[in-house]
Amino acid sequence: MPFQDSEIRELRRDTPGIAEFADCIHFNNAGCSLPPNRVLISVKEWLDTEARIGGYALAAKRSFELEQGYANIASVMEHRPVRLPRWKVLQ
Repeated sequence: MPFQDSEIRELRRDTPGIAEFADCIHFNNAGCSLPPNRVLISVKEWLDTEARIGGYALAAKRSFELEQGYANIASVMEHRPVRLPRWKVLQ
């Protein structure tokens, strides 16, 4: 189902990088698209906390959220949540 014009305007307002591409379509996203504000906030909070307490401590502190991410992604993909080595592919 295509986005409504109002939904597109809302997505653009929530994505700061869009201002750089206001008069064109941004196709330069092969590795990563322009992040919306909620992603920027989450990443900045993660990095600020990691700088204070360290990456391993932060991962341990937020392990439930990290594991829940695997479960959510698996659910969308209709798979069970498993951790796979990077070189294996879901079949």
